[in-house]
Amino acid sequence: MSQRCIMASGLEEVYEKMLTKEKILEIINCTNVDIAVELFKSANDNQRDLIVEMLINKIIEGASIDLNFLDRISRIYDKNKSEDIHIYKRIEDMKKQQSFIPS
Repeated sequence: MSQRCIMASGLEEVYEKMLTKEKILEIINCTNVDIAVELFKSANDNQRDLIVEMLINKIIEGASIDLNFLDRISRIYDKNKSEDIHIYKRIEDMKKQQSFIPS
């Protein structure tokens, strides 16, 4: 969208809070927890919803995600999905504990 169109539509504030695809992937891949958390804080509500859904899907698929990162994200995210993050975080904890139980 061109800058002139954005200004004419009064969408400057919304557009400024939008993260690029690359920034969203940086959050999802979480190579640096502090940067990922700061990026998440700067995302708009719709993007936060998307990011949380993507994180939950990663956990369901069995990906290992830094639990400190999940905890920090869930504290920022103020919707019902925050409880989902905690549930899936517990599932992740249980999976890790089971992998250490000798059979």
